[in-house]
Amino acid sequence: MGKASSSKKVARAARAGSTASSSERRDFGFPLAVFVIILLGLSLVVYSRISREATSAPRVDPQDHWHSAFGVYDCSTDSFLSDPQSQDDPDGIHSHQDGLMHIHPFNSSASGKNAQLHVFLEAMGMDIDEEAITLETGESLEAGTDCDGEEAIIQVVRWDADNLELKPDVFTEDLGDVRFRKNREAFVVALAPPGAEIEFPSSMAELDRASPSVIDPTDGGASNGGASNGGASNGGADADGSEADAGGADAESEPDPGATEVPEGE
Repeated sequence: MGKASSSKKVARAARAGSTASSSERRDFGFPLAVFVIILLGLSLVVYSRISREATSAPRVDPQDHWHSAFGVYDCSTDSFLSDPQSQDDPDGIHSHQDGLMHIHPFNSSASGKNAQLHVFLEAMGMDIDEEAITLETGESLEAGTDCDGEEAIIQVVRWDADNLELKPDVFTEDLGDVRFRKNREAFVVALAPPGAEIEFPSSMAELDRASPSVIDPTDGGASNGGASNGGASNGGADADGSEADAGGADAESEPDPGATEVPEGE
């Protein structure tokens, strides 16, 4: 009688242990499943973002062949410098000694959000930061230069060539990171005092001839006669070290860093 009772107790204890073990496995399995689902979701979000950035314009695609006017302005001589002469093209953002930037990236390091001014300047043997513009000759335009009694700063001005009635963007920091947002823009890298009026580069006139409908986007662009930046007299930018709302068609509809609002009343 005692032995039977003991056997029953052992059996009940075994069943109880088995039930507890199963319950513990179920309790552990649910949070693990939730964790896996969350991890997969995050992975998909990251992948989607990377894919979107990799395919944002300008893409590594023969159809994405943009052109933008370019010039370098020196307030100490109140003039534009000669167009860059380098024809180096390591990344697909280059020039043909024509005052234009030909933008058709060869690789992901120069496409999408990575299509930035420094890529072009490096191909031209140039550099830019808040302290100086280094030219392909090795000479430099230095911030702090006196221009008609005012201290000059280094700045980048960006216009939408198809919407010139809009105020341009003016950048005074992170200058090499200024993005190419669309076909047909104009850029001036300038040494000038805050608030100085900076004119369009004269190569703006070449943009119509250099449109993708005229130049085969697969041939790397064609030289169009070497327009020299003498400084056009079409309006210009009130470069006060800040950014105006340029509108236009930004590939990502996101503002670039380093730009703030230009006050009204030009």
